[in-house]
Amino acid sequence: MNTTSIAPNLDVLPAEGILGPERLQQIRKLLGPSPTLVVTSALNKSISQPLRDAEVPGDLSSTNQPLIVGAKCGVEAGNLVVVGFKTKEAVVSFLGSNARLTSAPVTGWNGYFLIWFRTDFLPADQELDSMFWCSTGVIPLAWADESDKVVAQVVQAGSPPAVRFNELTWPEPESGVFRFQYLRSIYGQPYLATKRKRTLNLSFWSGWLIDRLGLVFDTRLDAFRRLREPDSKSETLGMGAATELVTGALQQSAQADQRNFPVAEIRPRRIQELLRLMQTMAAIRPASEVEGVEGYFSMGIVERHGASITSEALWADWIALVSETPSTPGHKQDELTPAPNTDTHSTTSSRCKNPAL
Repeated sequence: MNTTSIAPNLDVLPAEGILGPERLQQIRKLLGPSPTLVVTSALNKSISQPLRDAEVPGDLSSTNQPLIVGAKCGVEAGNLVVVGFKTKEAVVSFLGSNARLTSAPVTGWNGYFLIWFRTDFLPADQELDSMFWCSTGVIPLAWADESDKVVAQVVQAGSPPAVRFNELTWPEPESGVFRFQYLRSIYGQPYLATKRKRTLNLSFWSGWLIDRLGLVFDTRLDAFRRLREPDSKSETLGMGAATELVTGALQQSAQADQRNFPVAEIRPRRIQELLRLMQTMAAIRPASEVEGVEGYFSMGIVERHGASITSEALWADWIALVSETPSTPGHKQDELTPAPNTDTHSTTSSRCKNPAL
């Protein structure tokens, strides 16, 4: 069995052997006790490019460059990652879209606001127009010396939370970059190449189009449904409309990747094959009307001796309940989650759980 040893990076050293205990404790308060702290030069290549100190002259030798204290990212650091934004407004928007990150630590470096967390999938580092993603290398936290330099910019202290990558909501248009990498890790490369030709990997493109177009396949209606905005009602698509939508999306992808996309694959028979796979992968079974009513009686009614309720009050409470039910691609506003059968004839001695009734 062949083994390969990785030589240590001697320019990145453990902080414990360089910093004093008080200084080390001061810096650990930024992210909690778990991150691996290291010391390196401000222009070391292990630091993500957007965070290498722009004020340090690039022609300085490594021995003359100021030292920073940073935290390692990636697998060796327990899947610690960082997302960087250029404005506080972008940070607030991202945290607002990802409830599990609201308590995540936020620090600042080189003009970026950095959000720290852990996740289960580590795509390649990305430097985009309005943000960057880092899952490898070192992220600066503070200067290593104890001079009058700013120790660190802390926007929000805390300990990096853990969140599933698939649950993250990204800003547009950057979302496509991250979703593409995630879906590729599940379904493989988007194109399948042989000696003769290149074809679409239908599993990848089915997952990609379902994700990007916001589609589910309602087995009760035998039709696709699409949710344009998170707070809007879903739109039911006939097969003609779904075909047109998918064809247009493939044409846009072909235009964006003119070098690799096999345009010959955009043909009626192939698109129908793709749609059939999408029906399987995006299939849902919404609750029926009967299941919705039975669910309401099991959840919304509680029996109390001597109590009574009118049909008018029941109707008002039912309307209030379905009006509050969020509308998602797999959940119409007039449907409830399936529930066990309930004897609806025993409600005459019951009262709604809704305190307003």
